[in-house]
Amino acid sequence: LGISLEVCCPEDLIWYFDRNLISIILDETLNNASRYARDKVKISATSTASQMTLSIEDNGPGYPEPFLSTFMKNTSKMKKIHFNRNRTGLGIYFAKIIAESHTDKSGNGGKIHLSNDSSLGGSKFSIILPA
Repeated sequence: LGISLEVCCPEDLIWYFDRNLISIILDETLNNASRYARDKVKISATSTASQMTLSIEDNGPGYPEPFLSTFMKNTSKMKKIHFNRNRTGLGIYFAKIIAESHTDKSGNGGKIHLSNDSSLGGSKFSIILPA
């Protein structure tokens, strides 16, 4: 596809999560990033004592502003589906449910974050999982 892939992850990073569910999210997000990227995609993982963040970034046009603002306003439920733009938001909705199903001892669930502040200049999708 003519896309370079950069992977930034500490070799000693270990985390507990449902591999199948998180793989679904990462596969879908990586597929979308490769569809919209001009020529670069970056996957990164970072952690602190309380959370791990997995991010996929690209150097494409970024998320459309209406999509971002709809997502940010309606994080608890889906209210708008844009079938005419080939963006239903269902992938994001399911990613949110999967993230929230990963909880810590206190019951705090994971979350996702969408932005256009990629270090590559395009979109950035992050899933944050608790310890």
